[in-house]
Amino acid sequence: MQKQQLLKLLSISLLLTACGSNSSNTTDSNTNSNSDNKVGYLIDSAVGGVEYRCGAEIGITGDDGKFVCPTLPVSFYIGSIKLGSIVNIPNDNKVFPQDIVGVDRDKVEDDGVVKLATLLQSLDSDGKAENGITISSDTRERFVDDVETLLEEVELAELQELHPDIKLIEQNAVVSHLSFSLNGVTEENQDENTDAHGDSTLGETIGGDNGDDDDTASGDTSRSDIKLPSTYTHQAINNQGVAVEGSVKNYTIRIYSDSQEIVNAQSLHQGVVVKVNGEASENIAIQATYIDKKIVVALYDQSGQLIKVSDEILVTDVPVVIVELNL
Repeated sequence: MQKQQLLKLLSISLLLTACGSNSSNTTDSNTNSNSDNKVGYLIDSAVGGVEYRCGAEIGITGDDGKFVCPTLPVSFYIGSIKLGSIVNIPNDNKVFPQDIVGVDRDKVEDDGVVKLATLLQSLDSDGKAENGITISSDTRERFVDDVETLLEEVELAELQELHPDIKLIEQNAVVSHLSFSLNGVTEENQDENTDAHGDSTLGETIGGDNGDDDDTASGDTSRSDIKLPSTYTHQAINNQGVAVEGSVKNYTIRIYSDSQEIVNAQSLHQGVVVKVNGEASENIAIQATYIDKKIVVALYDQSGQLIKVSDEILVTDVPVVIVELNL
């Protein structure tokens, strides 16, 4: 009897020891697995809602573009369209279209880069890539097919024919935004800065140097304290639903409003001409629905750095609004 009890106790002891050993190994395995995860962020602004696949892992990038992979390579998809793959995550953990296409990051005008960035920006759920890009689940589903297709083998014009409600962003706007994101001049880090410096008055001709921009006037255009007014997050559009931009000298011009307009194909255009140090841009056409509303004009240098913002401008019913900015 005593011998049977001893054997029973010994069996229980061995069983508990074995269970403890297995539990310990499982914990270590999970810890090691987690520590080996590769973390990256898909960027052209933050790109959320893109499917990623790495090994057995399938996920959707977060609002900040985040993806987590236990193994590499990782491939990115919108529905059945394969955007491309990367075998390594860059040191800054950011994955730009250039990284996916496999070219240097300064190659923002590469055909493959422009195609990928155009698709991402054009499929953004709210049409405002400057505040982040979101690919909705409905958008992903509409591109699901029985056959996987490589983006490099797809013509965007063909996609637009199949989906006529998709408005492809113009190439110059795509490249400008990508350059803007690449150089880290995002709405997020603008909000961390102090008040904007700008100059303009209201009326048909808006302008004049107000003299409070000594650093810029002296040739220093690297000011980091320049930002858009907090409510001006909507880029002006024309009656085709395209965000409008202009240029003068080597500068890019964007027009922003605190009002999100609805496309009106019958709307007449209101023209905006921007003069930089006296040199005028082309007439930048915006919807007439901006009349009696306020806009601001933002000026960017070649690197995408915001260097000047006008005062708030009331768009009145005149043939042309002229905005003068002096650097």
